[in-house]
Amino acid sequence: MHEQQLDYTESFRFLSRPETQNHPTFQQSDFLLWKQMWEARLSRQSSSQTDSLERMRLHNPVVIPRNHLVENSLQEASEKNDLRAFHLLLEAVTTPYEERWEGSEFSRHSSEDQSRYQTFCGT
Repeated sequence: MHEQQLDYTESFRFLSRPETQNHPTFQQSDFLLWKQMWEARLSRQSSSQTDSLERMRLHNPVVIPRNHLVENSLQEASEKNDLRAFHLLLEAVTTPYEERWEGSEFSRHSSEDQSRYQTFCGT
């Protein structure tokens, strides 16, 4: 994950869903080798792999409140007096583990332009 500069939260969420493990990101030889070791480790646990994956889903959120999403919702509210984006983001971050957010803008990693976005705290 580090070498591929993957988002850790998103990667752990992917790992918890067997159907997404065929994603091209997870087909590289280094990752496949790591995955074999991880699966071997899982097989030595007293709980089933299904239980382990469920625990991962319970502890790795679908929703990641990215800076650009927060900024967009604040901009819509302040410049257009439109609170819809804010309320939707608020709903998403208060229920971050719900699968209904899977595939939404709240679950996807930032684009390259968005990942460079920085906010500054004045406190």
